[in-house]
Amino acid sequence: MDGGLKKMQKTALVGLGAITTGLAGIGTTAVLTGQKFETSFAKVSTMFGGVDVDVKGLKNQILDLSTATGIASDELNEGLYSALSAGVPVTEDMTEAIDFLTTSTKLAKGGFTTTEKAVDAVTTVLNGYKMETKDATKVADLLLQTQNKGKTTVDELASSIAQVTPTASAMGVSFEQVTAVLATMTAQGTPTSMAVTQLNQLINELGKEGQTANKNMMEMYESMGYGKKSFTELMQEGVGLNDIIADMEAYAKENGKSLIDMFGSVESGKAALSMAGDSAITYAKNLDAMYQSQGLTQKASDTMNDTFETQASRLKQVVSSKLIEFYNGLQEPLKKVTKMSADFISNMDVDSVINGLGVLIGVLGGAFAILTSMRGAIALFNIITTVQQLGGLNVMLMNLSSNIGVVIATIAPVVGIIAGIIAIITAVTLAIKQLWETNEGFRNVVMTAIKGITDTLNNAYNTIIKPVLDNLVKILLDVWNNGIKPLWDNWVAFVGAIISRMADLWNNIKPIVDWFISVFGPVLSNIINSVANAFGSAIRTIINVAGSWLKNITSVVDGIIRILNGIITFIKGVFTGNWKMAWQGVVDIFGGIFSTLGGLVSAPINAVIGLINGAIGAINSISVDIPKWVPVFGGKHFGLSIPRIPYLEKGGVLKKGQVGLLEGNGAEAVVPLEKNKAWIRAVTKDFVRFMPQVQKGNTTQVNNFYQKVETPDEYAKAMRLQNKYGLAGV
Repeated sequence: MDGGLKKMQKTALVGLGAITTGLAGIGTTAVLTGQKFETSFAKVSTMFGGVDVDVKGLKNQILDLSTATGIASDELNEGLYSALSAGVPVTEDMTEAIDFLTTSTKLAKGGFTTTEKAVDAVTTVLNGYKMETKDATKVADLLLQTQNKGKTTVDELASSIAQVTPTASAMGVSFEQVTAVLATMTAQGTPTSMAVTQLNQLINELGKEGQTANKNMMEMYESMGYGKKSFTELMQEGVGLNDIIADMEAYAKENGKSLIDMFGSVESGKAALSMAGDSAITYAKNLDAMYQSQGLTQKASDTMNDTFETQASRLKQVVSSKLIEFYNGLQEPLKKVTKMSADFISNMDVDSVINGLGVLIGVLGGAFAILTSMRGAIALFNIITTVQQLGGLNVMLMNLSSNIGVVIATIAPVVGIIAGIIAIITAVTLAIKQLWETNEGFRNVVMTAIKGITDTLNNAYNTIIKPVLDNLVKILLDVWNNGIKPLWDNWVAFVGAIISRMADLWNNIKPIVDWFISVFGPVLSNIINSVANAFGSAIRTIINVAGSWLKNITSVVDGIIRILNGIITFIKGVFTGNWKMAWQGVVDIFGGIFSTLGGLVSAPINAVIGLINGAIGAINSISVDIPKWVPVFGGKHFGLSIPRIPYLEKGGVLKKGQVGLLEGNGAEAVVPLEKNKAWIRAVTKDFVRFMPQVQKGNTTQVNNFYQKVETPDEYAKAMRLQNKYGLAGV
């Protein structure tokens, strides 16, 4: 039971430690996040001036925008500071500033840049054209359309657009025309900063009196009967920049010049060329796109917000916003604690601290002495344990009598510890009793201290612990409701939508699948069966070929063995003088040779024949019934029947109707045995010719043979041999 309690205690301590560590981590993160937000917001508040801004409401609006867009709140504060610095008005509710900041965040999303860069680009145009804050969305749409139509980005435009907007605005060139020119020029490969410089030079030369381009333009329109109108007047009358460039190009050709000769610098001439000729069509299309760009920023922002990366950023900012709220709740108590700590340290009496340290050192020294004495107590405990193990009191007395000095030395520290503790307790008790009874100031100090400790603990709970716990619960609930739960709900909806789409897709294609199965199913079934049969036939053919190889290899081995046996028989017959045996050896040698050659030749031929027959079998197995609805061939059966090639045979006697292939190297004759009288007659003549002559009057001819003779051929051979070697006997 004691072990179980210890385990429970250990588990509780571990759990408490984990909770404490987690709370400490949350608290640290909250403080760091909150400090970052507080510092960046303090920078914004320097722009408020004398306006009584609703700070709490503004903070909440910034945090709400952060959770909606996934952009960090400190980045939004930097963007808001830039906007206010650029002239966005400060109001009590800051509605106009927040609307502008919201538009800038959308442009930052669609333009792949930061909020601060987007703010810089929009405010530059607004200030350059003396527009109001409500025109921010229009400017954002035009900047984004420039990015879409040209080879540039909002980030690049933000860095260089300030070079041309003041000039264009002063000369009456609309921002739509500026963005159309920049889109056209960058699409042709001109870098953004260079395009802005060239366009600024073009507008400056056309609009500034005394410049080459301005003189040529005014002379041109005067010759055309329009009078000497300035560039600004032409812009106010609705003449487009591209119209002026087109007129100047035509005027230059009429006077034997090029368009670039009409300008005083290469930069302005290049800008003019980008809108002349075939490029004029591109510019006109881009200009029309600029006038049709309404809502482009919102659409691009919605597209980017629908990505997983943005949703993950939103979840991160939801947590950060709650940590900032948590920090805001602790901010005042933390300030109080920090101030109290600073006041306490500043009012600290150094001498008292030193005296207190002296007392502390004395206490620690006493504690060290007590711990040293405890070593003796532990030794005594070990002696008692030994006594119990060795047999009790008698043994202890014997040990005491022989080790009395050790025992006294061991007990003395224990007695000292007990006496010291009793003395300290007695002295402290008497001192407190006397002070309490005789010193009213002491009583008041103690009562005040107890009350102060109680009040401090209550204040700490109500000010720090309780708000921390309340905010922690609120944060967890908000994170679940605004972060995790919406993501889970979206995931469930996504899975449901996918399954629903798959079901709809199947319902749409099911009639097609059913029709395909009903129409082509039988044909496919026959084809699959034919392929399966062909595969089986191929396997059987391979097995048969392998068997044929093994069979022919056996014949080859038998032939080799016969050759070896023939050689042995021949040698044995020669050395023993048995010529019959020697001749039999020769016969066996040649018989083995022909048997071996036959096996070697027929094996590969039969293998090839087997493969060809397998292919023929596979082709013959194809059998398909054509459906009746097929034109021309409908209702008919399709199949093949190719004859197979016969294998090489070993030869021998062929019966009537049996087919075989000839195997000899030369010509062979196939003669019926039953009617082959000529062959029998030839054999008989050989037999008579080689028989020994007998005297007249003898009626019996005796021939002795030394081997078995069964056929007429064998008899004729035996007669020839005996006659040749003089072995014939009578």
